Amino acid sequence: MIIGHLLNGPQYYGELLANLEPISKKVLTQNLRELEEMMIVSKEIHQQNKIIKVQYSLTKVGHSLKALLNDLMEWGVDYSRYYKNNVVKEQKNG
Repeated sequence: MIIGHLLNGPQYYGELLANLEPISKKVLTQNLRELEEMMIVSKEIHQQNKIIKVQYSLTKVGHSLKALLNDLMEWGVDYSRYYKNNVVKEQKNG
């Protein structure tokens, strides 16, 4: 989910937190650290006056996941249709 949001461009921590609601700050921070260690995400620290903002973006490695994620999303949509058309009907009839 984090990678999917960053495919649209860099985001500040607060933006990610709001966009990924109901994720907790702790879980978001842990995931971002793991993605940084894997060199999928990079972070920049911006300071204006005494306010510090942290901005996250995808690295080249992170951007290379775009095709894979698009394929997974397409599969999910197809599977959802299949599930609704087959499994749900069987459960109702069965």
